[in-house]
Amino acid sequence: MKKFLKLIFILIIIVFLIGCEDVDTKQITKKKLSDDEKIYKEVDKLMANMSLDEKIGQMFIISYNTTSYDQGLSSIMKTVKPGGFMLLGFNVSNYDGTLKLIKDIKNSNEIPLFITIDEEGGNVERLSKLEEDITHVPYMYDVGLKD
Repeated sequence: MKKFLKLIFILIIIVFLIGCEDVDTKQITKKKLSDDEKIYKEVDKLMANMSLDEKIGQMFIISYNTTSYDQGLSSIMKTVKPGGFMLLGFNVSNYDGTLKLIKDIKNSNEIPLFITIDEEGGNVERLSKLEEDITHVPYMYDVGLKD
């Protein structure tokens, strides 16, 4: 029985290899490396043109007490050049206003930002302020207790 299973396994491998004969794996590997290399080169070029302050700013995710993109936030975004922005309760007003704030923040920076939100569940549900149908997230304590 073991010899029969080995034979079946070998036949499956042979059929698979014959079916894959026309696939040029070297070409696929070169293309993948080429795409990755382009990305790495772009990042290296961007990093080479950044000051130390700009590199440090990229390590920060900031927040700002506003519901719209104003002059104060614009000044901080230009000065700090953060890597991200965290939405808190005072940033979320309504769907359209929150979406506009996020778009304005993203458009203020040439490097894509991480957009995060303080959304822990339970009493901390920032998105519940929106007029949209939002799924209720339970307290994380309750989630952790479930088997």
